[in-house]
Amino acid sequence: MRDRGQLSVSSLFSRVSRIYVIGICFLAPLTAVKVADIQPVEVFSFLALLGSLVFLFRSDVSARVPHDVLAVMRRYGVFFVLVVGLALWNLRLPSFPLRDLGVLKTAPYLSLARLVQLTMAAAALVLVAVVIARRPGGLLLATQCYVYAGVISSAYAIVSWFALLGGVELGGAYFVDFTRASGTFGEGGPFGVYLVSVLLVCIFRRFELRRGIGEFWYEAAILGLAFLLSSSKAGMLLAITLLLYYAVLRRKVRYLLVFSLLIVPAMLASNTIGGLQGYAQSYANFDERARESPDDVNLVMGRSMGLILVPIMVLAHPVTGVGLGNYSLQRNNPDYLGSVLPEAVEWDLPGLGLLGYVAELGIPLFLFLCWLLWRPVSLLRRSHASALSCVLGAYQILAHLFGVQLNFAYPWIVSGMALGYSIYLKDNNLGRDWDSVPDPGIQEQQINEEPTAGPDASGLGIG
Repeated sequence: MRDRGQLSVSSLFSRVSRIYVIGICFLAPLTAVKVADIQPVEVFSFLALLGSLVFLFRSDVSARVPHDVLAVMRRYGVFFVLVVGLALWNLRLPSFPLRDLGVLKTAPYLSLARLVQLTMAAAALVLVAVVIARRPGGLLLATQCYVYAGVISSAYAIVSWFALLGGVELGGAYFVDFTRASGTFGEGGPFGVYLVSVLLVCIFRRFELRRGIGEFWYEAAILGLAFLLSSSKAGMLLAITLLLYYAVLRRKVRYLLVFSLLIVPAMLASNTIGGLQGYAQSYANFDERARESPDDVNLVMGRSMGLILVPIMVLAHPVTGVGLGNYSLQRNNPDYLGSVLPEAVEWDLPGLGLLGYVAELGIPLFLFLCWLLWRPVSLLRRSHASALSCVLGAYQILAHLFGVQLNFAYPWIVSGMALGYSIYLKDNNLGRDWDSVPDPGIQEQQINEEPTAGPDASGLGIG
């Protein structure tokens, strides 16, 4: 029997866990709000990670960490150790940092800073999974907060978009060739990718968990309008990929046909086709264009140059890479630029999302990372979860493939939901076979079920 001290520690852990879930969901979209290149969610995650370590030393709390979560933690621990080893090994390489950018943007401190950021992001996956794995109330809390945060960000973006048309700058939209909503992301492309995750969680909450039924269409309308106003090409391609993956999982030909018919009008509506044509034109006679316009930032920096330099770096260092974060320090290496490509005069990133890490990590460690990111999907399929649940688990790796940086917290939160849900299904024998059982959802009385005894009987529910 547990004593009063053990009861109070476990109860405190439950309350702190609830605060963490609320905080991480509402802070994750604030990517454009930075102090010295540090996001609020990174500070919050750092403090939460320190606090969680205190709790995990208590046996009554640490015993609640599921085996699958511990396995994920160990594998990411191996990954981080290998990242440190490669960073030290790559100190032998000459670096080409820009001047007057501070010590954190030189080797090896840049790799260390990126590793800390990645650790904070991965902590979101682990902590969210721990909170919801044993408690259905934790899953309901996480999905509700995540959707509400997305709706608030979308409403801000929509108001900003219409205000900008009237000449009023509110910060949630901007004008390039046309007006685009950006919310708290600074750019429409990343904002659209984030909104795909919110729409996915909103659909998961409604059709899998059978919650938010009354407000679902209002939330979906706000999120959908903000998504269209963002004109996010990456977001549209990501949404189409997720739809097609869902159709493949369900093995329904009619789904494939319907989703395929939606592809062209959706890409036209978001200017995706025009954007892809623009990229194709940029790479036609790239060497000549770069020589003629060395100051064209859109041409010689970011994604455009990353597509040229990342393969060159991979060929030069296929096994060890150049070190985590060190693309920027190798960007002006004359061995890679040759006599044609111009140097960067500002801090430059590859802009390729997950694919950019091939150059930094090397091929073996990059493949190991991809396997780790796919792990929630593997666990969900092993639990015979629904197709919609597996799509939720697949969001993170696809979002990174479509350009989201690894240090952004929100994809890890979504994976934490998927991982925790897979453990909950397995532990309660609630899994289903999506080939034979129609979607959606687990039974409502099962998601509401709370234990009647024990230190955590109050649960982490919403109500």
